[in-house]
Amino acid sequence: MLSVLGVDRRATPGGFSVKQAHAIVRGLFRRRPAVYFADLAATMLVVYASGFFYFRPGWALGQVAAGVVCACALFRAGMFIHEIQHMGRGEMVPFIVAWNLVYGIPMLLPSFMYANHRDHHDWRSYGTERDAEYSDFVTGSKWQLVGHFLVAFIAPIGVTLRFLILAPISLLWPRLRCWVLRYATTLGNVGVSRRVWPDENHAAWAVLELAAFVTTLVYIVLLATGVIPWPVLTKVYAVYVAVIELNAMRDFTAHRFEHLGARSHAEQLTDSINIVGGGLGSYVLYPIGMRYHALHHLFPKMPYHSMARAHRLLMEQLPAGSPYRATNRNGFPEAASDLLRRMNAHTRER
Repeated sequence: MLSVLGVDRRATPGGFSVKQAHAIVRGLFRRRPAVYFADLAATMLVVYASGFFYFRPGWALGQVAAGVVCACALFRAGMFIHEIQHMGRGEMVPFIVAWNLVYGIPMLLPSFMYANHRDHHDWRSYGTERDAEYSDFVTGSKWQLVGHFLVAFIAPIGVTLRFLILAPISLLWPRLRCWVLRYATTLGNVGVSRRVWPDENHAAWAVLELAAFVTTLVYIVLLATGVIPWPVLTKVYAVYVAVIELNAMRDFTAHRFEHLGARSHAEQLTDSINIVGGGLGSYVLYPIGMRYHALHHLFPKMPYHSMARAHRLLMEQLPAGSPYRATNRNGFPEAASDLLRRMNAHTRER
C-alpha cells in the first residue's frame, strides 16, 4: 500500500527519472525472510549477552560498556518496526509475530505503534502538520531541537502509561479509542494526529495492545514482589532512554528539513539523506537500511538487505549530474553540521 500511496508521478527535480532509476534496481525488491530472521536472532543474542552483564548489580566500567552495547543492539532490533510498516498485508506474518513477541511487546512498542509512518511517505502529507516524523528544524525555534532530544527522558513513562491506562480503558470506551488511534498510536512529534486508514487491522492491534498491557502488569508485580530489584529499574530506564536518543540522532539527519508542505515523490528524494561513510559508527546509528534514507524514499518497498547493492548500482549508472548523488553525506557529523549551519543561517536572516 505504501508503494502506491507514497508515490506521486509528477515532474521530477533536475530531470531525475524515477523510471530510469527503477530499471537499474528492478531485481532488488524481493524480501528474503531468512535474512530477516537470522538478523533478528543474532541481534537479540547480542541484547541478551550484553544485558546479562549490564543488569547485574553495580555500575562497574565493564557493565556500563555492556549497557552501551545492549542499547545499540536494542536500537537495531527496534528498527525492524520500520521494515514491518512497509510490508504488504499478509506478507511475512511469521516474522511480524516473532518480532512482536521478542521485542515489540516486551519493549512496549508493538508494531502498530508506528502506523503513522504511512503519512510520512504519502506525498500529500509529507512535511506537513500531519507528518509526525518531519520537524521544522531549519525555520522553526531552536527549542524544537532541544525538545527533539529531551523527549527521550519522558518517553519510557509515556509508553508505560499508554499501555497500562489508555489501552484497557480505550478498548471499552469507543470515543477514547478514536482519540488513542489518532494521537497515541504514533512515533514522532507529540500531539500530531495521524490519518486512520480504512485497511488497518484494528482487531490484531487490540490483541497486541492487550499483550502489552499484561506485560506492563507483570513488570509491576515483579518489581513489587522483589523478583526484580528496584535498582534494576534505573538501568532499564537508562538503556531505554539511550535507545530513543540513538533514534533521535538518526532522525535528526534523515532529511534536510527544508521542504515544509506536501512534496512529490522525487522531491522527497532530494530532501532526504544517504549516509555513505562514517565507518562503524554509521552502521550503529543507521541500522536496517537507514543509511540509505534517500534511496528508501525513492523506493519505499525495497527491503533493507538490498539497499547497499541498489545504492552502488545507482551511483555507477545514473548520470554524473543526477540529484541522487547530492543526497550523500559521509556520516553523522557531516549531516548534522550541515543542518545546524542552515539553522544558524536562517536565524541570522530573521
